[in-house]
Amino acid sequence: MILRLIVAFFVAIPGYIWAENITVRGGEHEGFTRIVFDVPENTKWTMDHNEEENAYKLKLDANFDKFDLEKTFEKISKERVLAVIPTADLKGVDIELACSCTAKAFLLRNRMLVVDVSRREVAGISAAEDAGESVSHTEFPPAVSSEMTKLWFGEVPRIGPALTNSANSSFPRLSPAPQTSAQVSEFDLSDEHSQKGSVRHQVFGDLATAATIGLLDPSTSLAKPPVREVAEVDHHFEGGGLRTAIESDIVERSNPSGDRVSIGGQNCTPNDQLNISSWEQSNASFSLSLSTRRRAMFDEFDGVNKKAQVNYLRTLIFFGFGAEARSVTDIGESAVNPMYVALSYLIDGETDPTKFFEKEIGCETYASMWAVLDGGNLKKSSDLDADSVLQAFEALPKHLRLNLGPILAKNLTEAGRIQVAKSVLRRLKRANGGDTNGILYGSASIDLIEGEEDDASKVFQALSEVNGPETAESIARNIEISRLNGEPVSERLVSLSAAYSRELRNTEMGPELWQAHLQSLILNNNFSEAFIVLADVNGVDSNLLNVSIDETFDAVFKKSDDTTFLKSVFNELPQYEETVSENTLLFAAERLLKLGLSNETLGVLAKINTSDETRTGRILKARALLSQNKPREAEILLIGLEGKDVTTLRAISRSRMGDHEYSRELYEEMGESDDEIEQAWLASNWDRLETEGPENPFSVVAQLITNHDTLEQAETLVLSDIAKLNTESSSFRESISQVLNSTRVSGDDSR
Repeated sequence: MILRLIVAFFVAIPGYIWAENITVRGGEHEGFTRIVFDVPENTKWTMDHNEEENAYKLKLDANFDKFDLEKTFEKISKERVLAVIPTADLKGVDIELACSCTAKAFLLRNRMLVVDVSRREVAGISAAEDAGESVSHTEFPPAVSSEMTKLWFGEVPRIGPALTNSANSSFPRLSPAPQTSAQVSEFDLSDEHSQKGSVRHQVFGDLATAATIGLLDPSTSLAKPPVREVAEVDHHFEGGGLRTAIESDIVERSNPSGDRVSIGGQNCTPNDQLNISSWEQSNASFSLSLSTRRRAMFDEFDGVNKKAQVNYLRTLIFFGFGAEARSVTDIGESAVNPMYVALSYLIDGETDPTKFFEKEIGCETYASMWAVLDGGNLKKSSDLDADSVLQAFEALPKHLRLNLGPILAKNLTEAGRIQVAKSVLRRLKRANGGDTNGILYGSASIDLIEGEEDDASKVFQALSEVNGPETAESIARNIEISRLNGEPVSERLVSLSAAYSRELRNTEMGPELWQAHLQSLILNNNFSEAFIVLADVNGVDSNLLNVSIDETFDAVFKKSDDTTFLKSVFNELPQYEETVSENTLLFAAERLLKLGLSNETLGVLAKINTSDETRTGRILKARALLSQNKPREAEILLIGLEGKDVTTLRAISRSRMGDHEYSRELYEEMGESDDEIEQAWLASNWDRLETEGPENPFSVVAQLITNHDTLEQAETLVLSDIAKLNTESSSFRESISQVLNSTRVSGDDSR
């Protein structure tokens, strides 16, 4: 107990917990610029629009150190995105725009936050964020309890959850002398291995110091740890190298019962229970071993020999027969160790419903690898012990390594543990003597995360044509890359995604393939087929369905021709209007208004519960009312709003109501001289028009109106007077013609 308390004091020394960087990548596509943030899983985010500064503020609620902006502008120009600047609190970025653009964000595969910046396709439309509204997304799981119930000997030795204020730590240091500057430099956060080694040397050095000065009384009852055989492994894998002998001894000595290792409040299955390689001889005959073990299970009276049953279970698991092993657990009256049930699922590549290893991610035993294979509690910020995972993988029989390696690498990749995943793939390739489809898929998945879409696409394309375990996922990844690049999908890939979506609908991959097929149709502008797929939602959860519905209508409203657009609004939208987002409905309303369908515009706006409370909704409704010649109702809607677009609509409303002078003043404030002169003409403000000079037809007419006495002696006309009248008449007619052309009414003036 004293040993644990002293270790707790030192491993809780603040300042040695680091977080991941968030890489920000950019890509230029036809019609839009894409910025991708590699975020931790389940990241909560908001994006607000600052119209005055022409920028979007993206905030992340996640555990990370900083934004890595080195690759942001490698592949993009500054035509749409002027700059990406971290905020003062380093928890977000300001995306400064270089054009009259709008930005839309979405989360891809729960680990990539994608922001697409494009020019506003229709004048006057703005996203929901333009109103200054904040849209929240995926919620974080409940916060970890602050009770210090776990003692960790992982990548960063500590006790309990992550420290939030290292300056206020109450744990004293027992170092006899302060550190020198050279010692402090050893804890450079940019050098993971140096930091880790320095911390460990400090902890165990302080333990020795404490024992020397009498603060620590070593127990005399600790048994000598058994000699362990360690399989030959690669000593250069990521994570800081093999654990020291002192740490291993601490783990083993805390397990005198030989059951589950308990460090603080955490239980860990010890290695001797998970040493699968020792359950059978490496050169054992499959058929002979199974028949021998099975016969030994039953005695002469058909009773079950418990020990023989466990041996048979182990043999089945050793050879990779998970389902068969589960059937053996039901034989007999007494229950078997639930660990074997969990293993039976995991060796078949399935998720363990019992969650036996779920909480053993941070264990420094083989259990950590099985927890990764389960994947249920694997997050980028979890206390994964990379060394233990890799050692456990190396300790597996070769055939299990070949079967489980791709799954292990995939789970690590999706959790953001890229370096550990690469190490698993290297070991897998070495064990196999070359690449397999599983290794190629794992490497391509890493390339995709690291922004090498072209290399990844080539591999996924090849795997899509090969019938194997990786085929379905390769199809989904290929479509994902096309979506990232904004490119159409080959008809071959559309057909494959449709076939696999139907075939695997009731499997774990079913919903993902359904979504991939739907997106392939959207990318190819095949909207009629997309709506058919959207109606076939068997096995698709509600969250995925809602996201897919909005994405489909968003694409239809923005990319389809007018006929398809109108069909979708009148035939399809009524079935899904409660699911389609407000921003998507606003775009539909804008397009309807441009087509001159003001009644239908107001009908779509009525489907938005908060349309009268948002800036964009109120402006669109005001424009629709103006097109119906209801200027008074339109101006009432604009009360309390500001901006040049609002002032323009207010000026139009006043002009429609006959208040041309007030309309002229509004145009004058905005610097719209042509519109101001037109309103001055309608208001009969001749003094204002005369100031424009003789080159302006309105000014000429205004002068003729105010001063029409041309001849001094009209009763005694001479030939020169007639010539003068003819010239002035011609000039007057030309001025009138120019005025008529300038004030010609052409279509709707609702803007």
